Amino acid sequence: MSKESCQSCQFWTFPTGLCRRYPPRVYGDTQGNMRGGDGQVWTNVEAEYPVTGRNDWCGEYKGKKDSEGR
Repeated sequence: MSKESCQSCQFWTFPTGLCRRYPPRVYGDTQGNMRGGDGQVWTNVEAEYPVTGRNDWCGEYKGKKDSEGR
C-alpha cells in the first residue's frame, strides 16, 4: 500500500469510498432534438461521485494534513 493512496486523501470519504475531488458526473439518456436547435431533453438523469478502493491512487492526491495547513 502506498502512503499516498485514497484512504489518506482529503477528497476520499470513508466508508463509502466516494472520491469528491471533482463534482459528480452526470449520466442519463437523451430523447432526440425535442426542443429545437441543439437543446435535448434528458431523462433518467443520475449524478454520482466515482467510487474507489482505499488502496487506489491518482495524480490528484492531497493528504488530509495538507488541507489543514500543517
